[in-house]
Amino acid sequence: MATIPSIEIIPSGYKANKIYSKLPTDGSGDLDFARTTKATRVNQNGLIEEVSIGVPRLDYTDGGCPSLLLEPNSTNLITQSEAFGNIYWTKSGASIEGDASTAGSEKVVNGDFATDSDWTKGSGWTISGGNASKTGTDLSYLTQSSLTSVIGKTYNVKVSVTNVTTGYWRIDNFTQGTSYTTDKEIDITFTATTTGNFKILGWNGFNGSIDNVSVKEVQGFSAPSVDSPLGAFKLVEDTGTGTHQVQRNLGTISGDVTFSIYVKASERDLVFINAYTGSSKVTFFDLSSGTVLTNASGSVSEIELLSNGYYRCSVTRTADALVLFEFGVTTTDGVRSYQGDGTSGVYIFGAQLEQNSYATSYIPTSGTAITRTQDSASKSGISSLINSSEGVLFVEMAALSNDLTNRFIIVNDNTNNNRLTFRYRTTSNQLSMEVHIGGVLKFTILNTITDITATQKVALKFKQNDYALWVNGTEVGLNTLSETWNTNTLSNIVLYGFGQAFYGKVNDLRVYKTALSDAELEKITSYSSFNEMALALNYKIQ
Repeated sequence: MATIPSIEIIPSGYKANKIYSKLPTDGSGDLDFARTTKATRVNQNGLIEEVSIGVPRLDYTDGGCPSLLLEPNSTNLITQSEAFGNIYWTKSGASIEGDASTAGSEKVVNGDFATDSDWTKGSGWTISGGNASKTGTDLSYLTQSSLTSVIGKTYNVKVSVTNVTTGYWRIDNFTQGTSYTTDKEIDITFTATTTGNFKILGWNGFNGSIDNVSVKEVQGFSAPSVDSPLGAFKLVEDTGTGTHQVQRNLGTISGDVTFSIYVKASERDLVFINAYTGSSKVTFFDLSSGTVLTNASGSVSEIELLSNGYYRCSVTRTADALVLFEFGVTTTDGVRSYQGDGTSGVYIFGAQLEQNSYATSYIPTSGTAITRTQDSASKSGISSLINSSEGVLFVEMAALSNDLTNRFIIVNDNTNNNRLTFRYRTTSNQLSMEVHIGGVLKFTILNTITDITATQKVALKFKQNDYALWVNGTEVGLNTLSETWNTNTLSNIVLYGFGQAFYGKVNDLRVYKTALSDAELEKITSYSSFNEMALALNYKIQ
Protein backbone atom coordinates (compact mmCIF):
# COMPACT_ATOMS: atom_id res chain seq x y z
CA MET A 1 0.00 0.00 0.00
CA ALA A 2 1.26 3.47 -0.86
CA THR A 3 2.48 5.63 2.00
CA ILE A 4 1.33 9.17 1.28
CA PRO A 5 2.20 12.21 3.42
CA SER A 6 -0.64 14.30 4.76
CA ILE A 7 1.44 17.43 4.15
CA GLU A 8 4.02 17.77 1.36
CA ILE A 9 5.79 21.06 0.71
CA ILE A 10 8.34 21.04 -2.11
CA PRO A 11 9.08 24.71 -2.89
CA SER A 12 7.51 25.53 -6.23
CA GLY A 13 4.27 27.49 -6.00
CA TYR A 14 3.89 30.68 -3.98
CA LYS A 15 2.31 34.10 -3.78
CA ALA A 16 2.65 37.00 -1.35
CA ASN A 17 2.51 35.65 2.22
CA LYS A 18 1.90 32.07 1.06
CA ILE A 19 3.92 28.94 0.21
CA TYR A 20 1.74 26.38 -1.54
CA SER A 21 1.75 22.75 -0.46
CA LYS A 22 1.59 19.95 -2.99
CA LEU A 23 -0.44 17.95 -0.48
CA PRO A 24 -3.14 18.44 0.49
CA THR A 25 -4.31 19.91 -2.79
CA ASP A 26 -7.11 21.99 -1.23
CA GLY A 27 -4.61 24.50 0.21
CA SER A 28 -5.20 23.61 3.86
CA GLY A 29 -1.51 22.74 4.25
CA ASP A 30 -0.12 25.92 2.67
CA LEU A 31 2.46 27.68 4.86
CA ASP A 32 1.91 31.27 5.91
CA PHE A 33 4.94 33.41 5.12
CA ALA A 34 6.09 36.83 6.29
CA ARG A 35 8.90 39.33 5.61
CA THR A 36 8.37 43.08 5.97
CA THR A 37 10.94 44.26 3.39
CA LYS A 38 12.01 43.49 -0.13
CA ALA A 39 14.79 40.95 -0.59
CA THR A 40 16.79 39.26 -3.34
CA ARG A 41 17.16 35.71 -4.50
CA VAL A 42 19.17 33.88 -7.17
CA ASN A 43 16.74 32.84 -9.90
CA GLN A 44 16.87 29.77 -12.14
CA ASN A 45 19.12 31.62 -14.61
CA GLY A 46 21.70 32.25 -11.89
CA LEU A 47 20.89 35.97 -11.68
CA ILE A 48 20.18 38.07 -8.60
CA GLU A 49 16.55 39.14 -8.61
CA GLU A 50 14.56 41.38 -6.25
CA VAL A 51 11.30 40.09 -4.79
CA SER A 52 8.63 42.18 -3.12
CA ILE A 53 7.62 42.52 0.51
CA GLY A 54 6.11 39.31 1.83
CA VAL A 55 7.01 37.22 -1.23
CA PRO A 56 8.76 33.91 -0.42
CA ARG A 57 12.10 33.30 -2.07
CA LEU A 58 12.64 30.17 -4.11
CA ASP A 59 16.39 30.33 -4.43
CA TYR A 60 18.54 28.56 -7.04
CA THR A 61 21.97 29.36 -5.60
CA ASP A 62 22.83 25.67 -5.42
CA GLY A 63 21.51 24.96 -8.94
CA GLY A 64 18.94 22.31 -9.83
CA CYS A 65 15.66 22.55 -7.95
CA PRO A 66 14.97 25.60 -5.82
CA SER A 67 15.08 25.85 -2.03
CA LEU A 68 12.87 27.94 0.21
CA LEU A 69 15.36 30.50 1.52
CA LEU A 70 14.81 31.67 5.11
CA GLU A 71 17.23 34.30 6.41
CA PRO A 72 17.64 36.52 9.48
CA ASN A 73 17.61 40.31 9.65
CA SER A 74 20.71 41.79 8.07
CA THR A 75 21.92 45.25 7.07
CA ASN A 76 24.30 46.13 4.27
CA LEU A 77 26.47 48.77 5.94
CA ILE A 78 28.08 49.72 2.62
CA THR A 79 25.84 52.51 1.37
CA GLN A 80 27.06 52.53 -2.26
CA SER A 81 27.06 48.85 -3.10
CA GLU A 82 27.32 49.28 -6.88
CA ALA A 83 28.58 52.85 -7.54
CA PHE A 84 32.29 52.10 -7.28
CA GLY A 85 33.13 55.21 -9.28
CA ASN A 86 31.60 57.40 -6.56
CA ILE A 87 33.88 59.30 -4.19
CA TYR A 88 32.42 57.06 -1.47
CA TRP A 89 35.00 54.52 -2.65
CA THR A 90 38.69 55.45 -2.39
CA LYS A 91 40.68 54.26 -5.37
CA SER A 92 44.36 53.39 -4.80
CA GLY A 93 46.47 52.56 -7.83
CA ALA A 94 43.32 51.88 -9.81
CA SER A 95 40.39 53.45 -11.61
CA ILE A 96 36.78 52.45 -12.23
CA GLU A 97 35.66 52.17 -15.84
CA GLY A 98 32.32 51.73 -17.58
CA ASP A 99 31.82 50.14 -20.95
CA ALA A 100 33.32 52.70 -23.35
CA SER A 101 31.54 51.07 -26.27
CA THR A 102 28.22 52.29 -24.86
CA ALA A 103 29.25 55.96 -24.56
CA GLY A 104 26.54 58.23 -25.88
CA SER A 105 26.81 61.62 -27.50
CA GLU A 106 28.96 64.38 -26.08
CA LYS A 107 27.09 66.32 -23.40
CA VAL A 108 29.51 69.24 -23.11
CA VAL A 109 28.96 72.13 -25.50
CA ASN A 110 32.15 73.87 -26.60
CA GLY A 111 34.34 71.50 -24.63
CA ASP A 112 37.38 72.48 -26.68
CA PHE A 113 36.85 76.20 -25.85
CA ALA A 114 36.92 77.12 -29.54
CA THR A 115 34.71 80.11 -28.76
CA ASP A 116 34.06 82.26 -25.72
CA SER A 117 30.54 80.88 -25.22
CA ASP A 118 28.40 78.26 -23.46
CA TRP A 119 30.32 78.55 -20.17
CA THR A 120 29.53 80.75 -17.16
CA LYS A 121 32.83 82.25 -16.06
CA GLY A 122 33.42 83.12 -12.41
CA SER A 123 35.90 85.72 -11.19
CA GLY A 124 39.30 85.33 -12.85
CA TRP A 125 38.20 82.92 -15.60
CA THR A 126 38.70 83.74 -19.30
CA ILE A 127 38.26 81.76 -22.53
CA SER A 128 40.49 82.31 -25.55
CA GLY A 129 42.80 80.45 -27.91
CA GLY A 130 41.18 77.07 -27.25
CA ASN A 131 41.66 77.23 -23.46
CA ALA A 132 39.81 78.31 -20.35
CA SER A 133 42.25 79.91 -17.93
CA LYS A 134 42.08 81.29 -14.43
CA THR A 135 44.25 83.87 -12.73
CA GLY A 136 43.98 85.67 -9.43
CA THR A 137 43.21 84.52 -5.92
CA ASP A 138 39.41 84.35 -5.91
CA LEU A 139 37.58 81.07 -5.34
CA SER A 140 35.36 80.74 -8.40
CA TYR A 141 33.77 78.32 -10.82
CA LEU A 142 33.77 77.65 -14.53
CA THR A 143 30.25 76.25 -15.07
CA GLN A 144 28.22 74.71 -17.87
CA SER A 145 24.71 75.28 -16.53
CA SER A 146 23.05 73.35 -19.35
CA LEU A 147 24.74 70.12 -18.23
CA THR A 148 23.12 68.56 -15.16
CA SER A 149 23.81 65.16 -13.68
CA VAL A 150 20.96 62.68 -13.29
CA ILE A 151 20.93 60.52 -10.18
CA GLY A 152 21.62 56.90 -11.02
CA LYS A 153 23.17 57.55 -14.44
CA THR A 154 26.82 56.76 -15.11
CA TYR A 155 29.19 59.21 -16.76
CA ASN A 156 32.66 59.19 -18.22
CA VAL A 157 34.35 62.54 -17.52
CA LYS A 158 37.62 63.62 -19.16
CA VAL A 159 39.35 66.89 -18.28
CA SER A 160 42.82 68.10 -19.30
CA VAL A 161 44.38 70.70 -17.00
CA THR A 162 47.72 72.33 -17.85
CA ASN A 163 50.00 75.18 -16.81
CA VAL A 164 49.12 74.91 -13.12
CA THR A 165 51.36 77.24 -11.14
CA THR A 166 49.52 77.72 -7.84
CA GLY A 167 46.40 76.67 -5.95
CA TYR A 168 43.93 73.84 -6.18
CA TRP A 169 41.37 72.72 -8.75
CA ARG A 170 38.72 70.06 -8.87
CA ILE A 171 35.64 68.91 -10.74
CA ASP A 172 32.89 70.01 -8.37
CA ASN A 173 29.28 68.92 -7.64
CA PHE A 174 28.96 66.79 -10.77
CA THR A 175 31.45 64.15 -9.63
CA GLN A 176 32.22 65.18 -6.05
CA GLY A 177 35.80 64.99 -7.25
CA THR A 178 39.27 65.02 -5.70
CA SER A 179 41.33 68.24 -5.47
CA TYR A 180 44.60 68.53 -7.42
CA THR A 181 47.57 70.94 -7.39
CA THR A 182 49.30 69.84 -10.61
CA ASP A 183 48.70 69.38 -14.33
CA LYS A 184 46.43 66.37 -14.73
CA GLU A 185 44.61 64.29 -17.33
CA ILE A 186 41.39 63.16 -15.63
CA ASP A 187 39.52 60.16 -17.05
CA ILE A 188 36.98 58.87 -14.54
CA THR A 189 33.73 56.91 -14.57
CA PHE A 190 31.18 57.45 -11.83
CA THR A 191 27.52 56.97 -11.00
CA ALA A 192 25.77 60.19 -10.00
CA THR A 193 24.20 60.23 -6.54
CA THR A 194 23.27 63.94 -6.60
CA THR A 195 21.90 66.41 -9.12
CA GLY A 196 24.16 69.30 -10.08
CA ASN A 197 25.70 71.32 -12.89
CA PHE A 198 29.10 70.54 -14.32
CA LYS A 199 31.64 72.84 -12.64
CA ILE A 200 35.37 73.22 -12.42
CA LEU A 201 36.43 74.96 -9.22
CA GLY A 202 39.63 76.95 -8.90
CA TRP A 203 40.53 77.93 -5.34
CA ASN A 204 43.33 78.83 -2.93
CA GLY A 205 44.88 81.02 -5.62
CA PHE A 206 44.52 78.57 -8.50
CA ASN A 207 46.25 79.67 -11.70
CA GLY A 208 46.12 77.30 -14.66
CA SER A 209 44.37 76.32 -17.90
CA ILE A 210 41.69 73.85 -18.98
CA ASP A 211 42.43 72.43 -22.43
CA ASN A 212 39.56 70.03 -23.12
CA VAL A 213 36.44 68.80 -21.34
CA SER A 214 34.28 65.79 -22.27
CA VAL A 215 31.27 64.25 -20.51
CA LYS A 216 29.47 61.22 -21.93
CA GLU A 217 26.86 58.96 -20.45
CA VAL A 218 27.98 55.32 -20.39
CA GLN A 219 26.58 51.99 -19.28
CA GLY A 220 28.25 49.58 -16.95
CA PHE A 221 29.19 46.06 -17.96
CA SER A 222 27.00 42.97 -17.80
CA ALA A 223 26.20 42.18 -14.16
CA PRO A 224 24.72 39.06 -12.49
CA SER A 225 21.51 40.95 -11.76
CA VAL A 226 18.04 41.19 -13.27
CA ASP A 227 17.46 44.62 -11.74
CA SER A 228 20.92 46.05 -12.62
CA PRO A 229 21.78 44.16 -15.82
CA LEU A 230 24.54 46.67 -16.72
CA GLY A 231 25.47 47.50 -13.14
CA ALA A 232 28.99 46.04 -13.07
CA PHE A 233 32.12 48.15 -13.49
CA LYS A 234 35.71 47.37 -14.21
CA LEU A 235 38.45 47.86 -11.65
CA VAL A 236 41.51 48.72 -13.75
CA GLU A 237 45.04 48.86 -12.37
CA ASP A 238 47.26 51.88 -13.11
CA THR A 239 50.91 51.70 -14.19
CA GLY A 240 52.35 52.31 -10.73
CA THR A 241 53.99 49.84 -8.37
CA GLY A 242 51.86 49.15 -5.31
CA THR A 243 48.36 47.91 -4.54
CA HIS A 244 45.57 48.33 -7.09
CA GLN A 245 42.30 48.45 -5.17
CA VAL A 246 39.15 50.18 -3.99
CA GLN A 247 38.49 50.65 -0.30
CA ARG A 248 35.99 51.97 2.20
CA ASN A 249 36.53 52.88 5.84
CA LEU A 250 33.42 51.85 7.77
CA GLY A 251 34.36 52.95 11.28
CA THR A 252 34.51 50.82 14.40
CA ILE A 253 32.33 47.71 14.55
CA SER A 254 32.42 44.92 17.12
CA GLY A 255 31.52 41.27 16.71
CA ASP A 256 31.42 39.12 13.59
CA VAL A 257 31.53 40.94 10.25
CA THR A 258 31.29 39.50 6.74
CA PHE A 259 32.59 41.25 3.63
CA SER A 260 31.41 40.07 0.21
CA ILE A 261 31.61 41.18 -3.41
CA TYR A 262 30.73 39.71 -6.84
CA VAL A 263 33.72 39.46 -9.20
CA LYS A 264 34.38 38.29 -12.75
CA ALA A 265 37.81 37.73 -14.24
CA SER A 266 39.05 39.79 -17.16
CA GLU A 267 42.77 40.30 -17.80
CA ARG A 268 43.36 39.49 -14.13
CA ASP A 269 41.99 36.42 -12.35
CA LEU A 270 43.61 36.77 -8.92
CA VAL A 271 41.91 39.10 -6.44
CA PHE A 272 42.04 39.79 -2.72
CA ILE A 273 39.88 41.06 0.12
CA ASN A 274 41.55 42.76 3.06
CA ALA A 275 39.14 42.56 5.98
CA TYR A 276 41.03 45.08 8.06
CA THR A 277 39.86 44.87 11.67
CA GLY A 278 42.72 46.46 13.59
CA SER A 279 45.36 44.92 11.32
CA SER A 280 45.49 43.72 7.72
CA LYS A 281 43.89 40.31 7.24
CA VAL A 282 44.14 39.49 3.53
CA THR A 283 42.52 36.58 1.70
CA PHE A 284 43.33 35.78 -1.94
CA PHE A 285 40.95 34.20 -4.47
CA ASP A 286 41.48 32.54 -7.86
CA LEU A 287 38.68 33.39 -10.31
CA SER A 288 39.88 30.88 -12.90
CA SER A 289 39.61 27.84 -10.62
CA GLY A 290 37.00 29.23 -8.23
CA THR A 291 39.13 28.58 -5.16
CA VAL A 292 40.24 30.35 -2.01
CA LEU A 293 44.02 30.68 -2.03
CA THR A 294 46.02 32.13 0.88
CA ASN A 295 43.56 32.80 3.68
CA ALA A 296 44.26 35.12 6.60
CA SER A 297 44.45 33.51 10.02
CA GLY A 298 41.11 33.76 11.78
CA SER A 299 39.16 34.37 8.58
CA VAL A 300 36.43 32.12 7.21
CA SER A 301 36.47 32.71 3.45
CA GLU A 302 34.35 31.34 0.63
CA ILE A 303 34.02 31.65 -3.15
CA GLU A 304 30.74 30.71 -4.81
CA LEU A 305 29.96 30.56 -8.54
CA LEU A 306 26.86 32.51 -9.58
CA SER A 307 26.42 32.95 -13.36
CA ASN A 308 28.08 34.42 -16.43
CA GLY A 309 31.50 33.86 -14.89
CA TYR A 310 30.74 35.83 -11.70
CA TYR A 311 31.82 34.58 -8.29
CA ARG A 312 30.81 35.86 -4.90
CA CYS A 313 33.91 36.16 -2.71
CA SER A 314 33.35 36.56 1.02
CA VAL A 315 35.42 36.85 4.19
CA THR A 316 34.12 36.60 7.77
CA ARG A 317 36.11 37.90 10.73
CA THR A 318 35.59 39.07 14.29
CA ALA A 319 35.99 42.84 14.34
CA ASP A 320 37.63 44.55 17.29
CA ALA A 321 38.64 47.92 15.89
CA LEU A 322 38.57 49.97 12.69
CA VAL A 323 36.79 48.12 9.90
CA LEU A 324 38.26 48.77 6.45
CA PHE A 325 37.02 46.95 3.37
CA GLU A 326 39.71 46.68 0.66
CA PHE A 327 39.27 44.82 -2.60
CA GLY A 328 41.89 44.63 -5.33
CA VAL A 329 43.57 42.76 -8.14
CA THR A 330 46.94 41.06 -8.10
CA THR A 331 49.17 38.76 -10.11
CA THR A 332 50.57 36.50 -7.38
CA ASP A 333 48.93 34.60 -4.54
CA GLY A 334 49.90 36.12 -1.21
CA VAL A 335 51.28 39.34 -2.74
CA ARG A 336 49.25 42.52 -3.16
CA SER A 337 51.89 44.93 -4.49
CA TYR A 338 53.09 44.83 -8.11
CA GLN A 339 53.59 47.10 -11.13
CA GLY A 340 50.40 47.46 -13.13
CA ASP A 341 50.12 47.78 -16.89
CA GLY A 342 47.40 50.46 -16.96
CA THR A 343 44.77 48.31 -18.73
CA SER A 344 44.25 45.03 -16.84
CA GLY A 345 41.55 44.40 -14.28
CA VAL A 346 38.38 42.58 -13.23
CA TYR A 347 34.64 43.28 -13.24
CA ILE A 348 33.02 44.03 -9.87
CA PHE A 349 29.47 44.28 -8.58
CA GLY A 350 27.52 44.31 -5.34
CA ALA A 351 29.73 44.97 -2.31
CA GLN A 352 28.29 44.10 1.09
CA LEU A 353 29.35 44.34 4.74
CA GLU A 354 27.15 42.68 7.36
CA GLN A 355 27.41 42.29 11.11
CA ASN A 356 26.87 38.60 10.66
CA SER A 357 28.88 35.38 10.78
CA TYR A 358 28.17 34.53 7.13
CA ALA A 359 27.19 36.23 3.88
CA THR A 360 23.45 36.47 3.33
CA SER A 361 21.65 37.31 0.09
CA TYR A 362 22.65 40.53 -1.66
CA ILE A 363 21.15 43.77 -0.29
CA PRO A 364 21.55 46.59 -2.90
CA THR A 365 22.15 50.13 -1.63
CA SER A 366 22.39 53.53 -3.30
CA GLY A 367 23.05 56.11 -0.61
CA THR A 368 21.90 54.64 2.69
CA ALA A 369 22.38 51.42 4.63
CA ILE A 370 19.52 49.01 3.89
CA THR A 371 18.11 46.34 6.20
CA ARG A 372 16.39 43.19 5.01
CA THR A 373 14.07 41.80 7.71
CA GLN A 374 13.82 38.13 8.64
CA ASP A 375 11.75 35.49 6.86
CA SER A 376 9.29 33.35 8.78
CA ALA A 377 7.04 30.43 7.82
CA SER A 378 4.42 28.51 9.78
CA LYS A 379 0.96 26.94 9.66
CA SER A 380 -1.57 26.73 12.49
CA GLY A 381 -4.90 25.01 12.99
CA ILE A 382 -4.11 21.81 11.10
CA SER A 383 -4.74 19.13 13.72
CA SER A 384 -6.67 17.21 11.05
CA LEU A 385 -3.44 16.85 9.06
CA ILE A 386 -1.32 15.71 12.02
CA ASN A 387 -1.85 12.46 13.90
CA SER A 388 -0.81 13.22 17.48
CA SER A 389 -0.55 9.51 18.30
CA GLU A 390 2.00 8.59 15.65
CA GLY A 391 3.70 9.91 12.56
CA VAL A 392 6.84 11.29 10.97
CA LEU A 393 8.21 14.78 10.44
CA PHE A 394 10.59 14.76 7.46
CA VAL A 395 12.76 17.70 6.37
CA GLU A 396 15.36 18.00 3.65
CA MET A 397 17.31 21.18 4.35
CA ALA A 398 20.66 22.87 4.86
CA ALA A 399 21.71 25.40 7.47
CA LEU A 400 23.05 28.74 6.22
CA SER A 401 26.01 28.53 8.59
CA ASN A 402 27.51 26.45 11.35
CA ASP A 403 27.21 29.52 13.57
CA LEU A 404 26.51 27.76 16.89
CA THR A 405 22.98 29.10 17.26
CA ASN A 406 19.70 27.32 17.91
CA ARG A 407 17.37 26.99 14.91
CA PHE A 408 14.06 25.16 15.26
CA ILE A 409 11.40 23.36 13.25
CA ILE A 410 8.55 22.40 15.58
CA VAL A 411 5.24 20.59 15.42
CA ASN A 412 3.27 21.74 18.48
CA ASP A 413 -0.05 22.71 20.06
CA ASN A 414 0.59 26.46 19.77
CA THR A 415 2.50 26.34 23.07
CA ASN A 416 5.85 24.97 24.14
CA ASN A 417 4.24 22.39 26.40
CA ASN A 418 3.55 19.78 23.73
CA ARG A 419 5.95 19.64 20.85
CA LEU A 420 8.06 17.53 18.54
CA THR A 421 11.25 19.49 17.81
CA PHE A 422 13.99 19.37 15.24
CA ARG A 423 16.86 21.65 16.20
CA TYR A 424 20.26 22.77 14.98
CA ARG A 425 22.12 23.30 18.25
CA THR A 426 24.80 25.54 19.76
CA THR A 427 27.37 22.73 19.46
CA SER A 428 29.22 22.65 16.15
CA ASN A 429 27.43 20.63 13.46
CA GLN A 430 25.00 19.09 15.94
CA LEU A 431 21.28 18.46 15.44
CA SER A 432 18.68 16.90 17.67
CA MET A 433 15.21 15.44 18.11
CA GLU A 434 13.30 16.47 21.25
CA VAL A 435 9.92 15.43 22.63
CA HIS A 436 7.94 17.49 25.17
CA ILE A 437 4.65 16.18 26.56
CA GLY A 438 2.61 18.13 29.10
CA GLY A 439 5.38 20.68 29.59
CA VAL A 440 8.00 18.02 30.39
CA LEU A 441 11.06 17.20 28.25
CA LYS A 442 10.80 13.45 27.82
CA PHE A 443 14.01 12.85 25.88
CA THR A 444 16.59 14.29 23.48
CA ILE A 445 18.42 12.43 20.73
CA LEU A 446 21.64 14.14 19.63
CA ASN A 447 23.55 13.60 16.40
CA THR A 448 26.72 15.29 15.13
CA ILE A 449 27.24 15.38 11.38
CA THR A 450 30.09 16.52 9.16
CA ASP A 451 28.59 19.77 7.85
CA ILE A 452 25.14 21.15 8.62
CA THR A 453 25.49 23.60 5.70
CA ALA A 454 25.33 20.63 3.32
CA THR A 455 21.90 19.24 2.49
CA GLN A 456 20.62 16.75 5.08
CA LYS A 457 17.58 14.45 4.98
CA VAL A 458 16.17 14.04 8.47
CA ALA A 459 13.13 12.11 9.73
CA LEU A 460 11.68 12.25 13.24
CA LYS A 461 9.44 9.24 13.93
CA PHE A 462 7.07 9.27 16.91
CA LYS A 463 4.85 6.50 18.25
CA GLN A 464 4.24 4.97 21.67
CA ASN A 465 7.29 2.82 22.53
CA ASP A 466 8.85 3.66 19.13
CA TYR A 467 10.59 7.01 18.67
CA ALA A 468 13.56 7.40 16.33
CA LEU A 469 15.77 9.92 14.56
CA TRP A 470 16.96 9.11 11.04
CA VAL A 471 19.66 11.13 9.23
CA ASN A 472 20.74 10.49 5.65
CA GLY A 473 19.61 6.88 5.49
CA THR A 474 20.71 5.83 8.98
CA GLU A 475 18.88 5.51 12.28
CA VAL A 476 21.08 7.54 14.62
CA GLY A 477 19.01 7.27 17.81
CA LEU A 478 15.86 5.72 19.26
CA ASN A 479 13.75 5.88 22.41
CA THR A 480 11.05 3.59 23.77
CA LEU A 481 9.00 6.24 25.57
CA SER A 482 5.63 4.70 26.43
CA GLU A 483 3.73 7.99 26.08
CA THR A 484 2.53 10.05 23.18
CA TRP A 485 0.27 13.07 22.74
CA ASN A 486 -3.50 12.99 23.12
CA THR A 487 -5.64 13.02 20.01
CA ASN A 488 -5.71 16.40 18.17
CA THR A 489 -3.06 17.91 20.45
CA LEU A 490 -0.53 18.73 17.72
CA SER A 491 -1.96 21.38 15.41
CA ASN A 492 0.86 23.62 14.12
CA ILE A 493 4.05 23.54 12.07
CA VAL A 494 6.40 26.36 13.04
CA LEU A 495 9.81 27.10 11.53
CA TYR A 496 10.57 29.04 14.67
CA GLY A 497 11.02 28.52 18.39
CA PHE A 498 11.93 30.43 21.54
CA GLY A 499 12.60 33.64 19.64
CA GLN A 500 14.96 31.84 17.25
CA ALA A 501 13.79 31.10 13.73
CA PHE A 502 14.90 28.32 11.44
CA TYR A 503 17.32 29.97 9.03
CA GLY A 504 18.29 27.74 6.16
CA LYS A 505 17.33 26.30 2.80
CA VAL A 506 14.35 23.98 2.83
CA ASN A 507 14.01 21.60 -0.13
CA ASP A 508 11.26 19.36 1.19
CA LEU A 509 9.00 19.37 4.26
CA ARG A 510 6.57 16.52 4.96
CA VAL A 511 4.30 15.21 7.67
CA TYR A 512 3.10 11.58 7.72
CA LYS A 513 0.15 10.45 9.83
CA THR A 514 1.63 7.00 10.35
CA ALA A 515 4.96 5.96 11.82
CA LEU A 516 6.82 4.66 8.77
CA SER A 517 8.70 1.38 8.82
CA ASP A 518 12.47 1.33 9.06
CA ALA A 519 12.67 0.38 5.39
CA GLU A 520 10.51 3.35 4.44
CA LEU A 521 12.50 5.72 6.68
CA GLU A 522 15.74 4.52 5.14
CA LYS A 523 14.35 5.22 1.67
CA ILE A 524 12.99 8.71 2.32
CA THR A 525 16.20 9.83 4.04
CA SER A 526 18.40 8.36 1.30
CA TYR A 527 16.78 9.30 -2.01
CA SER A 528 18.64 11.65 -4.33
CA SER A 529 15.57 13.23 -5.92
CA PHE A 530 11.86 13.68 -5.27
CA ASN A 531 10.99 11.45 -8.22
CA GLU A 532 13.21 8.68 -6.90
CA MET A 533 11.55 8.95 -3.51
CA ALA A 534 8.06 8.91 -5.01
CA LEU A 535 8.84 5.76 -6.98
CA ALA A 536 10.34 4.12 -3.91
CA LEU A 537 7.18 4.78 -1.89
CA ASN A 538 4.83 4.08 -4.82
CA TYR A 539 3.00 7.40 -4.92
CA LYS A 540 2.89 10.47 -7.05
CA ILE A 541 1.56 14.00 -6.78
CA GLN A 542 -0.37 15.42 -9.70
